[in-house]
Amino acid sequence: MAMSVDTKYYSHPNWPQHVAGPNGFYWNQYTVTVGPLEVSPLNAPAASYFLMARDVVAAVNGTGPSWRVAWSTETGGADPGVGMVAANSATVASITEIYLDDLDDAETDRSGLIAQFDSSTSTVKGKIGLSNIEDRTQWVVADVIGTSDNDGYWTISVQNPVGPAAELGFESGATLVMGVTPNGDAGDAGTSLSFGWIAATAGGDPGAGLGAANHADLALATELYLDELDAVGVDISAEIIGLNGINHSPKAIVVLRSKAAPSIAHRYSLTGVTDGAGFMTLTVTHLSGAGAFADGDPVYLSYSTSGNDGIDGEDGGTGPAGNIGDIPAQTETTDLADDDLLVVHDDSAGGTRKITVLNARKAFVLTASLVSEDVDPAVVNTRYVCDTSVAPFTITLPAAPAEGDTIGIADAGDTFATKNLTIARNGKTIAGAASDLVVDLDRATFVLIHISGDWRII
Repeated sequence: MAMSVDTKYYSHPNWPQHVAGPNGFYWNQYTVTVGPLEVSPLNAPAASYFLMARDVVAAVNGTGPSWRVAWSTETGGADPGVGMVAANSATVASITEIYLDDLDDAETDRSGLIAQFDSSTSTVKGKIGLSNIEDRTQWVVADVIGTSDNDGYWTISVQNPVGPAAELGFESGATLVMGVTPNGDAGDAGTSLSFGWIAATAGGDPGAGLGAANHADLALATELYLDELDAVGVDISAEIIGLNGINHSPKAIVVLRSKAAPSIAHRYSLTGVTDGAGFMTLTVTHLSGAGAFADGDPVYLSYSTSGNDGIDGEDGGTGPAGNIGDIPAQTETTDLADDDLLVVHDDSAGGTRKITVLNARKAFVLTASLVSEDVDPAVVNTRYVCDTSVAPFTITLPAAPAEGDTIGIADAGDTFATKNLTIARNGKTIAGAASDLVVDLDRATFVLIHISGDWRII
């Protein structure tokens, strides 16, 4: 654009990736708590904006980095091309390999992130997912079991692929968001210890070589009590308390099994161990199992530790995140009243200001209007889809806008760069500047919101 735009503004996740500004628009990762929500003081004037962004953060049901790629329908196992990704089958259940170019759609080398999968000693080395930016109903997620570094691209071996349909819906060239989440190392081999069982549930030291729980129904037990000596008199306290050194949660899977009747067994996840006077308390959550131990029954306790958390992945970049597949359905919603207040960034108000949800919603509930000639004046709360393919034209902003009024702008035909759109300020400032805004970037899409005499760009 001809006029600079402060980089504190960035685009809605449904809008195009390339939006106006000397440094581009970007997502701000720092958030603060506003009531029940986490909202960045820099990121938007609407909680509804954030709630949509929060769904995007779920990405492909993972927590690692993500980036944009284009889809190739080729299934032959070669390099899909710069910034592209492909699979060995269009049928979801038949996908066993994904082919990914070293470079993303911005030609940034992502091979270091893919290499992290094979640094894990786990059988399942992580998760990979793809989602169509333009159609949230199209996605696929799979477990990664290995990778192969080829000349300029990677072959990623996968298992258990899932998606919303039997066949992939991605069209050739479709823009996708790709997310990867490497796993940590495999846990150590399991260990088995023996104890005598007592029915007491009061807690404390159960006695030398004995074990107990805080509930007679072992499916409801949340604590297990073990003497520091097992049934053969070996001090196992250092071994059990040492499980606290694992930084993953849960720290281990613990199994109690009857020696006389092995079908009577219970599995628990272990979240911590407390050292008592001659005994230990294991904090657990029941996972599965049935049956009861009689007082005095010999019981085996075995456990398999979790691996420590893997290292954080490389930052996935600052571009706006694309829309993603619904994986899984959301179970939590938050309703806001029109007069609820939101905290937004405003330099003139000492860094932040408050606006109502009603005004914030105006930025995102807009009536679309396709135009190809001058508009004077623009109607508030309208998104103008502008076709300048015939000739440049001007949209004149309202002379007396109300606080929170909005005007949306979108390039209808990728022609803003050659045939500019002019936004006439009509007496107000735009992003703090007393000059008209010339939009000269193809695919530019943004919203102007009126705040204290200034049209802010979001």
